Amino acid sequence: MGFRHKILITTLKCIENFFAYVIPIIIAGIGMNNFILFLLYDVKFFAVELLLSIIGTLLIASLFSKIIDRINKRKFFEYCKENEVEPTIPNWNYWLNLGGGEWEPMKKNREARLMTNIQAAINELHVAFKKLNDAFFKGELPEPAITIQTSGNRKSMGWCTTKEVWRDKEGKNRRYELNIAAEYLHIEFMETMDTMLHEMVHLYNAIRDIQDCSRNGTYHNKRFKAECERRGFYFPDNKPDKKYGWAFPKLTEDSKKKIESLKINPKAFSIARKRFHGGTGDNASGEQQQDEKKPRKYKWICPACNLRVLSSKKEIAVKCVECDEILINEP
Repeated sequence: MGFRHKILITTLKCIENFFAYVIPIIIAGIGMNNFILFLLYDVKFFAVELLLSIIGTLLIASLFSKIIDRINKRKFFEYCKENEVEPTIPNWNYWLNLGGGEWEPMKKNREARLMTNIQAAINELHVAFKKLNDAFFKGELPEPAITIQTSGNRKSMGWCTTKEVWRDKEGKNRRYELNIAAEYLHIEFMETMDTMLHEMVHLYNAIRDIQDCSRNGTYHNKRFKAECERRGFYFPDNKPDKKYGWAFPKLTEDSKKKIESLKINPKAFSIARKRFHGGTGDNASGEQQQDEKKPRKYKWICPACNLRVLSSKKEIAVKCVECDEILINEP
């Protein structure tokens, strides 16, 4: 229960108790005095009037009781909907007895739902995107199609497409894709938010036709670095990685505090996809088994002219004759 709700309920209960107990006691005291005077001095005994007064006060108390019950039920159903809890009678009794809010039976119920339904994670990623968009981009980013897919051979924690790859049949509703890798969904919460914000920087550059990556999207250039530093990141190293460039920004402490204040639910990210490495009993499906049997192909790219070459061996050296450059292994 919120503070205002508690104040309201407490106030109404005080009024209810006043009419249910205080006023009837006062009327009973007046009635007793009237009865004594009637016996001693033959004063008129107002029995009917006193009885009607007590009935009236009890009816008013009953009215306030119904008002309190209705307000509590409305708040209870809101709480159940918000926390994905069944509005059962036992939960209602727990909620009333413990004064509302969080308690163990409902907490376990909700956490069990989060573990069995990745829809909760997808929903919370949409919530996170909206809040991060408002906090770090002033709401300038279009809402993408947010997905949870396996990273596969990429071994990437996430990605954002440079084109609007999702669209309806008419082609009117178009969306970029922002993915959080299924294998990394249950890592430390701030790392997930780091990945989300990282991909949002790519989205920001994509909608402005700013090319922030090269080498088939693996090498993050200075444009990416500059935008990251404007959006709450810093770079622990002052030199780019030879293979991935400026691909490893970190959230500043101020950014972490800002994200914590957004009240994104970390418990929604408590489930992740298991990695499969082949072997008996460890394959996800027949398709996975078939994939494991295929020979591995290695891609090589010329850093100058983008010439691509495939090989079945990893330990080789390939040179582009025209550019006089050694080809780089492309993950």
